[in-house]
Amino acid sequence: MEAQHGGIDPALRKAEAAGAAWAATGGVEQRDEFAAAIEEFSTPLLAHLDLEESDILPLAQEHLTEEEWGLLKDATTVRGTAPAGL
Repeated sequence: MEAQHGGIDPALRKAEAAGAAWAATGGVEQRDEFAAAIEEFSTPLLAHLDLEESDILPLAQEHLTEEEWGLLKDATTVRGTAPAGL
């Protein structure tokens, strides 16, 4: 899963930059670059989220108490990365 982050994080930064460029210019070329960056970003992200749902969340449900789950939520929220519904 860590290796997946190695592909997701740079793709996210690329998509953010492309989105900012499109927002700043409103140009067709920038729009197309943003759309391509989103496609590039979504493929590894969806694979990662699928793995989390199929492998990680069942393990967490089995081995973490509600209190521990709450601490995990608090820790990730501090960094601004809490997933929706966590």
